[in-house]
Amino acid sequence: MTRITTLRLTLSFASIFIGATFYYVLVRTTTGANELVPFTDGVDEAWVPKDVHVDIQDDLESTAIPPTLSPALPTLVPDIPRRKKHKVPKNKPIIHYLSPAPKLTIIAIWNPSPDNKEPIYLPNFFASVAANPSIDLLFIKYDRHRVGTPPCEPSHVKNMRQVCLSFEEYWKLHADFLCKRWGGCSTTQRQQLVSKLHERAPGDRVNSYFRPFRAAVFAKWINPETPIWGWCDMDTILGSFERNFPWDIASEFDFLFPGPPIDGGDILLFFPGHMAFFKNKEHVVSAFMDFPNLKTYESYMDLPWVSTDTEECEYSHFALAKTKLTFLRFPGIVHSRIHFSSITSGVFATENPGHWLAVSAVNIPSTSSSSDSSELDPLRSNLAAFFTEHTRNWVSHPTFSEEGKEYDVELREGEWEGWLWFPKQYAVHYTADRSKGRQEDFSKRYTMRRPSGKLYDRTEPYRDSILEIPTTAYTPLGADPVRSGASLLVFDMLYNHFQAEKYAKWWSLPKDPIAAEELLFVDRENGAQLWDPTGKIIFEVTSESKPTDTISP
Repeated sequence: MTRITTLRLTLSFASIFIGATFYYVLVRTTTGANELVPFTDGVDEAWVPKDVHVDIQDDLESTAIPPTLSPALPTLVPDIPRRKKHKVPKNKPIIHYLSPAPKLTIIAIWNPSPDNKEPIYLPNFFASVAANPSIDLLFIKYDRHRVGTPPCEPSHVKNMRQVCLSFEEYWKLHADFLCKRWGGCSTTQRQQLVSKLHERAPGDRVNSYFRPFRAAVFAKWINPETPIWGWCDMDTILGSFERNFPWDIASEFDFLFPGPPIDGGDILLFFPGHMAFFKNKEHVVSAFMDFPNLKTYESYMDLPWVSTDTEECEYSHFALAKTKLTFLRFPGIVHSRIHFSSITSGVFATENPGHWLAVSAVNIPSTSSSSDSSELDPLRSNLAAFFTEHTRNWVSHPTFSEEGKEYDVELREGEWEGWLWFPKQYAVHYTADRSKGRQEDFSKRYTMRRPSGKLYDRTEPYRDSILEIPTTAYTPLGADPVRSGASLLVFDMLYNHFQAEKYAKWWSLPKDPIAAEELLFVDRENGAQLWDPTGKIIFEVTSESKPTDTISP
């Protein structure tokens, strides 16, 4: 028996969706499970918790949803009037995915931790997803640590869906996928496969083992017409996908992954574990299923298994060096020690952190007692206003222009001489020849494999993706600006990843998401500040102090 109750809720999220109204349909199935399912009837669409299960892990892909973002559903009153247009017709099948298909579905996996600790970066991740309406976020909660499976909670983010899975359900989906790809499993084989998946699960620290197959494993929740899907970690703040994702050429490639804004010389190629994208097509899945350790039931059961960071190691090496899949590497990740994040304006990396520290009066103090004087408030305010103005004035340009320069390069395996976090045999790189590309100091670099099988290096002008900071944003009024012969520059990027800094004992972020008019200033070595629209510091943490929140006690 299926019971359907309609509930009207008014929610607000991070100053972005003030007074937005959502309708949730809680579908209770005969199994007693709840699952987040889309319900369509006429014009409206509602996404609701359908109880499957949950899991945390305070790692790259872990976190608990803060109460401010995901309040529990209030008690349902039996006599709540039913909205007629949400009446479920008899025999109407439940649709588990968005229709029409979104431009991009990102699949993130979260594991509840045994101590129920809430990672500090999750509120800003959700806020930045909400600021990118072209993204459909499929948020998979999986009870990896077997801490219990609370139901999915209603989300304040319109473009986010949740599916909550127990440990057993999560790996059952993987077993279903693998047996289907292998042409079927006997009852005994299936039992042994599930046992092996469970046995190896503790080593899958950041949910890497089956990353290239996420869209196939969770296909029930992915519209088959969705052209691109991706993975991402949640210790990130997304910038503007509208400005920085290569929408116009993405369909030409089987997979895409971001790199730093500028680089040269020897360039290491790999899928970043924190973000990568794939064409949602069968031939891509088939190519990855040729990976030797997965190709057959026997190979999965008998061969040595992969490393913890397999998406950056074995899978990257296999896709880049052993398949004919086309790919594109494009500028996208904030790489700089000093960077800025705004939920509404985007994320920006300084071109030269050392230059910024030498020239700008706006820097992270060494101790909380030496906080910037209020005299610098106008500088901080001017900088935030500058990013806002950039957002308003941005003009779209083709990713590849007539000004771009392209030449073929040679892919190398196992010859990388720099530092690596995985065995050298899996390193894939090439050497860029500056003389064959654009000669400007700042050019966007793209690496690609076209259908011909050849590898190319291409450079393009940065245009308005590189910004010159006005002196009014870093030089106090009446003071002479430092004459260094070079401007302060920042890059407009796709996302910021809190990498090593989040493990520092002093590191912290505000407990609430950044508001639409606020700007986060980060020096990865020294600390972070949150500025309000007037430039006042409303949150601060330094490497020599505890977090200081000037708004809340």
